[in-house]
Amino acid sequence: MEKEDRLMKRKKTIIIIGIFIGALVLRVYSISRYDLWFDELVSNYYSYDIIKAFAELNRSSLISYFAKRVVSDPSSAFYYMVVYVYSFLFGAGQMLRLLSAIFSVLALGMFYKFSRLFFDKKVCIYATLIMALSPVQIWYAQEARVYAMATFLALSTVYLFTRALKTERLFYLILFTLSCAATFYASYFSAFLLLPMGVMFILHRRGRSKIKWTSVAFLILLSIMPVFFILPDHLNLIRNGFWLAAPSLRTVLNTFTVFILGYSSAMWQVCTAPTIFIGLYLYGLYCYFRNDKKNAIILCLLFLPPIALTYLISRYIAPVYLDRQLLIYSPFYYLLVAKGALSIKIRFFRRAVMTLIMVYIGFSLTNYYQGFMLSIPESKKSFYVGMHVKKDYSGLISFVDENLRKSDAILATDIQSYIIAGYSFRDYIIQKKPSHIGYFFYAYAPEICLGTRAAIKAFGIKELSLKTGQLWGWWFKNGKIEIGTMRLQENGIRRVWLISSSWHLKGPLPRNSVDLRHYMSSHYKNVLSTEKDGVYVDLFEITQTGA
Repeated sequence: MEKEDRLMKRKKTIIIIGIFIGALVLRVYSISRYDLWFDELVSNYYSYDIIKAFAELNRSSLISYFAKRVVSDPSSAFYYMVVYVYSFLFGAGQMLRLLSAIFSVLALGMFYKFSRLFFDKKVCIYATLIMALSPVQIWYAQEARVYAMATFLALSTVYLFTRALKTERLFYLILFTLSCAATFYASYFSAFLLLPMGVMFILHRRGRSKIKWTSVAFLILLSIMPVFFILPDHLNLIRNGFWLAAPSLRTVLNTFTVFILGYSSAMWQVCTAPTIFIGLYLYGLYCYFRNDKKNAIILCLLFLPPIALTYLISRYIAPVYLDRQLLIYSPFYYLLVAKGALSIKIRFFRRAVMTLIMVYIGFSLTNYYQGFMLSIPESKKSFYVGMHVKKDYSGLISFVDENLRKSDAILATDIQSYIIAGYSFRDYIIQKKPSHIGYFFYAYAPEICLGTRAAIKAFGIKELSLKTGQLWGWWFKNGKIEIGTMRLQENGIRRVWLISSSWHLKGPLPRNSVDLRHYMSSHYKNVLSTEKDGVYVDLFEITQTGA
């Protein structure tokens, strides 16, 4: 009997090791296949070399320039600090994706440790397998953004809080304090953790040291005090300049599918998965509640209230509902889905359901590595809010770079193209080369184009009108930024590389891009036009007096 127990224990250990090795392989496989997309390029702007170079261009210190950038970006102050240090040691660009892959594997390990506080090994192993194979976890493990790191920190915070609550050892109390502060700086959405942790403390408050926990609460509050100085600016940015619309109930329903299948599901999966996974989650919650009411309530509070509260905030205060921002709560969903599947009493049906989950994940995972995402139906919104198929635009940019002349200008017509151009030709800016690199827009654009509204207000441009036909913009030349009307010939420009892009591969261009391409085509000679993955490059010769 003891021999059989040892063999079973060894078998489970081998399975766990296999899951982690497989998870690591999946997270690094094809990690550099696609170019950095918009959000990743924003992350890259916080790398050491770029911060240092632009701080020198702006005649500012590293700390003050970095702080100024963080205040203007509500995404994740702590992640940007990690990016800064990491890029100094290991490099920037696509190397930042490796940072996310590492945190994703660490999150998987922390999830297993956390799950063992609630369930037996069988449930924990299956839940860990779901998280290891989930395409959405792999997506963000291969993306240079905060989400993998925030998931690890959130899991660490809840785990350390649980351990500190049970033991009150100084070691766990200190680690919990540090982890809690780091998690909040990584994601404002982690504030929802206060509800389940508060309930946990109330349920286990007897015999707890008031001095220790008061000290912990005070230190956490003290450590996050700087956030309250920049929070008003971040809220103002979200309310006045964010692109999100209020979510629908369909958006929330999609979240339950996205957390397991990611963004690469086929239509049949999108239609059937919510019923299966929500049903298993509720059944798992029910079965666990029958055996352990307190812990079942805690696990429920770790997932459902953050989803519901984010939805309500987005409907009635400011739209902030994004699946990726809520990813930090997805592991608690996997845990009860796994519990639901393994709680089916009839062995045949239990194995059938477990296999079905793996089949659904397998289809989506295959689609993910093939670059598949459902196309947007005509006259309808995207299935996945704020998500786009990954692009491969480096070939186009290399072509522009190889054929660039001193009298050329590289001008973007939308914010995505501007970020791509700024990243790809950053050496021209940093080394103060004469080529113009900038953002080109019509007078009406500030009202409808992402990235120009705040800029126009800062420029002090008033009463702009499309009737004037005047083009405005900001551009770098010889390392200096210039702002105002764009007059190509007067600035000595002989050719213009106009870069435009759609968010989706075959999606429509923004209005500003469409009108600018039409304007340039009607005023100047178009000598080249090419496109790749929704990124358009047009070359115009400036042969007459125009803009």
